[in-house]
Amino acid sequence: MNTELLSRALRHQADEYVPGEGTLPGVLQRSRQRRARRRLAAAGGVAATVGGVAAFVSSGMFASHPVTGPAATDAPLTVAVLNNAPIAARSWAAQTSLGTRLFVWGGQTASLPENATPDSASAFLDDGALYDPARNAWTVTPTSELSPRSHAVAIWTGSEVLVAGGRDERHTVASAALFNPATNRWHSLPDSPNCPLFGEVAGGTVVTLGRCNAEGSDTSLFDISSRTWTSGVESPLGIPQQLVPIEETLYAVDEDGDIAAWTNGRWSTVPSISSSAEEPPLLGAVDGQLTAVLRTSTSTGDHGDVYVLNQSHWDHVSTLGVAPSSTSPLPASVASGMIWASDVGICRWDGQQSDCVTGSDSSTLPASETAFVAAEGRIYLWGGEVVPAGGGMAHPTSGGIEIFMHP
Repeated sequence: MNTELLSRALRHQADEYVPGEGTLPGVLQRSRQRRARRRLAAAGGVAATVGGVAAFVSSGMFASHPVTGPAATDAPLTVAVLNNAPIAARSWAAQTSLGTRLFVWGGQTASLPENATPDSASAFLDDGALYDPARNAWTVTPTSELSPRSHAVAIWTGSEVLVAGGRDERHTVASAALFNPATNRWHSLPDSPNCPLFGEVAGGTVVTLGRCNAEGSDTSLFDISSRTWTSGVESPLGIPQQLVPIEETLYAVDEDGDIAAWTNGRWSTVPSISSSAEEPPLLGAVDGQLTAVLRTSTSTGDHGDVYVLNQSHWDHVSTLGVAPSSTSPLPASVASGMIWASDVGICRWDGQQSDCVTGSDSSTLPASETAFVAAEGRIYLWGGEVVPAGGGMAHPTSGGIEIFMHP
């Protein structure tokens, strides 16, 4: 089959999607924009720094993997390379932490549609693995009844992992299941009402955001004790980009940078951030406050701006010398701050200052189409796409890192 004809057909097929078919059009459009930025970066000879993460391996920051924890160090961040998972390389896998462990499932092996080939055009996945840092080892999870997909949500309920929603070649999907790591078994569930793309636990209930079609609410609730789904109140947002928990409140941001808060079973709008940033903010929880990091462009270059939500308005608290990566993995928050990717490396905002780990050597670490995952004592970054040193097309990986943050 002619690869160019196939790629052209896939682009045409993607352009035929209509909003009523769910969130897929927005996902595809944002993927096109990210890839365009990566190609421009590669043409300029800086592909190794795309996403900030793919360029910062250095002998001073990367050591052998710590089994019981990071070695004593004066560095604000230390990083350890994980063994590659015993499953196919992939982007947009469902991921969550189980205490210190990392759970990954699903995803896709090639980016659509520009990177499509006859062998990978529909390479969505339905397998997964569990990483245990105590053993520095991966275990493949058993087969489930879930269909292959990417962009699914994975939420740890305290005893089981809820996997739901996502998308396949053409549609958003609603099916869901629970994985019990203690028994190593899957349990089938009824379909979710809204084809989730994001989810978090609030008050014993999993709140998810997504949309199967133009009808019905974009919010659904999964009751952990009864294992049942109900539809929630419609949010005031467009296509969700992030969902951040702070105590019993969830904050969501959409592709236009609009933010809403979920509290006591209802959504309310959050004031907009007054900024010239062209991309939605990266949200995190720092010292119990909603924090936003934005990429701002000026005539002298790009930089980062940090804002903190103060009741009914946003306070600008810092201007950073580094900017969030335009293809950044989704950020994560732990007790000692918010972790995010800049154009030069991995950075932490601790409420007062930003510390970054940078380096000059190239690597094959995740740079985009994945997310940082907060766990006990560490943050994981696994899977997603990497850009080869010196340029070239991005491709998925089965590798990753552990990040340890120090006071």
